[in-house]
Parts: sequence; structure tokens; C-alpha cells
Amino acid sequence: MSRFAVIERASIDEAYMDLSASVKQRLRSIEDVQIEPHLLTSTFVQGYPQATTSQDKTEDAMLDNDAVRLKGLGQWLASLPPTTQMDSADLQLAVGAIIVEEMRAAVEQCTGFQCSAGISHNKVLAKLACGLNKPNRQTVLPLSSVTQLFSSLPISKIRNLGGKLGASITETMEVENIGELAKFTQGQLAQHFGVKTGQWLYDLCRGIEFEPVKPRQLPKSIGCSKNFPGKTSLATKDQVQHWLEQLALELEERLIKDRDMNGRVAKLLTVGVRLAGETKPSSYSRCCALARYEASKISTDSYAIIKSLNCAGNHQQAWSPPLTLLHLSASKFSDAPTASCRGITRFLRNDVISTQIPLSSHSPSASLAINNQQLPTPKRPGMIESFFQNVVKRRQDHVELSEGAENELEDSLPENSASTSSSMQVTSSFFQKKKCREKTLPVFHHHS
Repeated sequence: MSRFAVIERASIDEAYMDLSASVKQRLRSIEDVQIEPHLLTSTFVQGYPQATTSQDKTEDAMLDNDAVRLKGLGQWLASLPPTTQMDSADLQLAVGAIIVEEMRAAVEQCTGFQCSAGISHNKVLAKLACGLNKPNRQTVLPLSSVTQLFSSLPISKIRNLGGKLGASITETMEVENIGELAKFTQGQLAQHFGVKTGQWLYDLCRGIEFEPVKPRQLPKSIGCSKNFPGKTSLATKDQVQHWLEQLALELEERLIKDRDMNGRVAKLLTVGVRLAGETKPSSYSRCCALARYEASKISTDSYAIIKSLNCAGNHQQAWSPPLTLLHLSASKFSDAPTASCRGITRFLRNDVISTQIPLSSHSPSASLAINNQQLPTPKRPGMIESFFQNVVKRRQDHVELSEGAENELEDSLPENSASTSSSMQVTSSFFQKKKCREKTLPVFHHHS
């Protein structure tokens, strides 16, 4: 889909596209060409065909679904201005619909999957239109058809109004359908829901919304879930813990794959459940920090979050009420570190060893490479000198170098692990004395 326009991935199987630039470019290429119905073989137009008489309604009722589609599409295309009027909103929708027909065909050809689409002037209307004529169809929603659609559309069907805000609007304003909000002034809506939300609702019930498509091809969250309907509901602690562990293993695998492919890590873990008797997708959810990508840690933290839901008591093995859904998801992504900061690497990167650190005013520089990568220049270049000199001073009365130890040290250094000058007496003295005492030379490795 990203080959056709700017894309914002919304979930694992849903995305928004900004077709503005693609539509303008296509209009310039088809100037003064009539848009024909054969270019829109699976396109419906919401609100069409328009029946002006009772006879028209009777005739439309006798037609099959595809005949009604073709009649409505023909009516709407006939109402469009010439393609030379590039500023026409409906003309832009028609060209956008042509592009989406081509995109959907390409998706099926390349992946084998079919998809539905909605084409309108903003994200809210496009999402609504997408669900009107599934499967494997697309629907154009012109602004002229919004009032009719909204007059019978429940508030909960609107994007971002399916939860607490939508329920509050229904209860406070005593309305069921989104179109009914148009009878309230902007001031009345602001009085109940605040200035910002009031303004948004005032525009929304009229089909106006300004949220842009944000270019993003990666999902905001990664999750996995499982339903436990009927007799399969989770009624014991052991069952809940078992399935949290299974979901945590799957989530760990997906997160590691995402980190390796996209160079990012998640910081927030969300646990969702549905209690027996509930009909909502998720009747309870809580969040905690995602410390690390480890299934055992994820499952332990998840259980700690939801264990207070169990009304059976700590001394009981039962879980009441039973759970009919478990859901784990990770979100709040940030760029992954380019290198590990654990163990000896953290010590080495803490401004202690880096490229070209002068050990003294009379000695040449030294560089240490870890995995053949030079470390950054330190903020305190004198620290390594004092570190090694202090260690040598403490040990010089206790450790004596055996004859030939210096040569043995050089022979034992692995290739590329470190490079030093022959006159770097302080550092070599330290490592040589360590060798004589332990008979082995530690080699620092960076494990990612």
C-alpha cells in the first residue's frame, strides 16, 4: 500500500492513506477525460442511487445488490464536474476511488489477500465508509451523504467514541445517534465536555475532522490475546498463570523480532482481561513498565497486575469470576540502543577507555577496540592514567614479574582485541602483573 500513497498503519490489518498528492497528480494526467463506471468495478457510493419518487424506490427495491451499486455509481459520476475542475471535492473522491481500486488489486495480486476500503475527506469518515460494504468492496462517502448516514448511526460506531466518552455523551446529552449532536451549539457542548472536546464534537457531528494521516508503517503496539468462551473460561489460578505464560512467550518472540527488524524497544506492558458475563472486548486493563523482553518476567508482572480481580481469596485455588479473555500488549516504543550497555561494556564506555587517550605528556596514545569498533572520545581523558597508575602503585610491592613475562603477554593477546604502543609502560605493567598472578589474561568481549 505504501507504493501508492502516504500510509499510517493503524493495526495489524488496518491502515489510513493520504491520497491528496496522488489524486492531484492523477488529475493532471487525465485532464478533460470522463470518469467511466468500468474504472470502479467494486465501488459503492453512500447515499446513491437517490430516489426522488416512490416509483424510484419501488424499482430500486427490485434490483439486486450489484445493479443498485451500478445505478448509484452512474448517478454520482454523472453529477461530477469536468476533470478540468481539479478543486472539486467529489471529483477528487472519484479519482481517489480509482487509485484505491488499483491498490486493492495490487494487494491481492502480491499477497493473495483481499481487502475493503473507504474513501472520504477525513479519517473518521473513511473508516466508517470502509465497513459499509464488506467484504472485498470499497465505498465512497461524499460530504453530501453524511447527514443522512449520521441520522441513524449510533455514537459508539464513531472512531474514538466507542468507550467512556461515547457513553458519557449518550447519557449527558440524551442522544443515541451522532447526527443528533448537531442540534446543540458549540457552547453547550463545551460546557459539558470542555472547550477542546466540545469543538471537536461540534465539527465531528457535521462530518468535519482535521486529524492528519501520520506517516507510520510500524504498529503502535504489539500484542497477543486468547478467548476462553463458555466452559473453557479460566476458573483457577493455575489456568490463568499457564495462559499468561503462553501469551508471554508469544509476545516475547514478536517483540524480539520487531526489535531486530525495526531497531526499537517497547517500554509499556498492558494486560487486559474480560470477566465472565461481560460483553465488552476487554472489561479490565492495567499497565506497568516493560522491564525486559523475557517471558517469565512478563508473565509474572502480568499476574501481579490482575490478581486483585480474583474474588475467591488468596488461600483458594479458584479464580472467580472466571476469565473469558486474556490480552497482553507492548507499546511506547523508542529507538533501541545501538550497542549493549551491560557488564564490562558499560564500564569501558563510562569515559574510562576510548580512542587516543594520552597516558602522559611523554608517551604515545593508545586505542582499544571492542569488536573492532573504536570507542568514543572521553570527557575526562586523564582518568585512565590515574586508574592504572593507582592500581600499579598498590600492587608493585606484592607482585614480581617473571623473566620473559612481557613477551608471553604479547603472544597471548588475541588479534584485534587491543592495540598498544611498546612504550605504554603503565598499562602493560598492570596487565603483566595480572597475568603473573592469575596465569590467564582476560579478554573483554561485547555480547549483544
